[in-house]
Amino acid sequence: MNKNNFIHALINNYQYESNQEIINKNQIEFELNEKTIEEIKYEKELNWVKNVTQRASISILAPASHIEPERNLKQPFSLEEMNQKILKARELACRPSEIERMSLQQLLDEKTFTKQLLIDWNEKFQQMHNFAPTNRDKEPIREIYVYYRKVRYTFQIEKEKLTNKENLQEYLNANGSAKLKEQKIKLQKKLLQYESSFCRENGRSVSTPQDRLPVTTLYDQYLILKYKFHAVEQYLGY
Repeated sequence: MNKNNFIHALINNYQYESNQEIINKNQIEFELNEKTIEEIKYEKELNWVKNVTQRASISILAPASHIEPERNLKQPFSLEEMNQKILKARELACRPSEIERMSLQQLLDEKTFTKQLLIDWNEKFQQMHNFAPTNRDKEPIREIYVYYRKVRYTFQIEKEKLTNKENLQEYLNANGSAKLKEQKIKLQKKLLQYESSFCRENGRSVSTPQDRLPVTTLYDQYLILKYKFHAVEQYLGY
């Protein structure tokens, strides 16, 4: 097989459609957690192509839909801007600067905000360039992805501590479950009263951590009771 035929064969074997569909939020959310099967498959294929071409001492074009040339595309917002957004949101909600000092509710708020910030970045990038960002395009904001995973991991650990069976022994009976449910309902009523009052005074529903500041302790307590109650129900098989 001559050089041109060899190149042609490789391109045909690994040719993909160049037009990409718009990424929906579910795809982006999955991407925040781990690599997709398609990404793993592509990396293996690309490594195979590189190895073959190196042995043949020739160069070929990468498949059209996966090509990652050297490029300096405009970013929706920079790493510094994203860090400033996170810092501002944290200050407005009176959350500690250290993750380790955050309550469960504060960790959830920090995780939610950071995740939405990454989703917004991905969507705006696609609107600007008419294609989804590659891993290479997202490299300038890698730090935010790392931070998001750290917050998510810390939140999960704290949640698991609360719902560990050993820490729920006093509730693992019918009376204990009823007691938790009663406490949860009482807190829920107080929070509903606050939310109704807030809506009357501001003409909108409670929607941000700043809105919850006057009763932030109640929200923390309610979230803890909610997770505990659900865990107890699962242990008791309800």
